[in-house]
Amino acid sequence: MENFGELEKGKNFTFFENLFFSDEDLSMRLIAGNVLSNRYSAHKKLIPLLEFS
Repeated sequence: MENFGELEKGKNFTFFENLFFSDEDLSMRLIAGNVLSNRYSAHKKLIPLLEFS
């Protein structure tokens, strides 16, 4: 998942957002959160996610 986050072209915000909100696995949520903060720092929907966490 970390490799996908590094390779993707910034078009999968919703995918990583859904992983972040999932309750499946804490480590997966952390990876998704890291990808969101690193790759999507300028995305307009990131601020509400930061308020959630």
